[in-house]
Amino acid sequence: MSDIAPFPAPQVFALLVLPQTPMLAIAAVIEPLREANAVLERRAYAWRLLATAAAGVPLADGSQPAYAGSTPDAAGADALIVLAGPWQDWMDSRAMMRPLRRVAPQIDCLGAVSGGVRVLAATGLLDTQKVACAPEAAAELIAAHPAVGLTDAPWASTERRMTAATPLGGTGMLLQMLRARHGAELADAVAVRLGWPAPATTPAAAAGPGGGDPRVAAAIAQMRASIAAPQSAAAIAQGLGISPRRLEGLFRAELGTGPGLCARPAAGGGTGPDRGGDRAPCRRCPGHGILVGRNLGAGVSQPLWHQSLGPAARG
Repeated sequence: MSDIAPFPAPQVFALLVLPQTPMLAIAAVIEPLREANAVLERRAYAWRLLATAAAGVPLADGSQPAYAGSTPDAAGADALIVLAGPWQDWMDSRAMMRPLRRVAPQIDCLGAVSGGVRVLAATGLLDTQKVACAPEAAAELIAAHPAVGLTDAPWASTERRMTAATPLGGTGMLLQMLRARHGAELADAVAVRLGWPAPATTPAAAAGPGGGDPRVAAAIAQMRASIAAPQSAAAIAQGLGISPRRLEGLFRAELGTGPGLCARPAAGGGTGPDRGGDRAPCRRCPGHGILVGRNLGAGVSQPLWHQSLGPAARG
């Protein structure tokens, strides 16, 4: 008989999806768990996708994933995360809240993303907690639930409560959880695999080189992760819960150029495989230490994303 103790059973995350939730919100939570399993080389985390209605609910793009059940099926999970798009008045309807109020108190670890923060707050289980909330929804949240505190960080995470202001912030929230549970080495490894800034003890510390705005770091991480199927600046801004104009302003303040100029096609030129890894200074961002990777296969035109070299390279 082996003396090696078996690995503990995987921690089960119930992901409760409201109607019109962006697919990005689901991926932002699942992918850190999936990559943690890969780094740990074992199934440390499992997840169940649940809908707020027994018949399932459509996502923001009109698709409907395969759900494993509905709200009551979250019972027995180790964690429950409420996923939603931007807050809308119907999200805390009695029909939506009744089963959630029954099951949520039975679960030790609770979390929420975007509009899901307001939904979870309606259960009273975020009282006295500081939560992350989209700025445009903050006043209504506090008016409806004055016992809830606010942080201006993109996510907030404690041992038993975690919130993210935007769909993309869900990744930062989960990375912070992984850091608390497994240590910095595991969390940093997962962040690298996701193309995300390495997590730190606070979102501000994870912002990126020079302690810049975490929303810029998150946008750049999303750009890197979507090179094969690039997203527009407007789509990235929506994922961050801000307007395209606000994203433009953040990029200009941080990097001296807008996000639109951080993605430009490179015309085909060289044919050798060694050319694919070439890097050259971006002439549109002089003095900012920003490089752009060039893929110069014959006849190929691909969007290219800026990458910061770190504090030493910044002007």
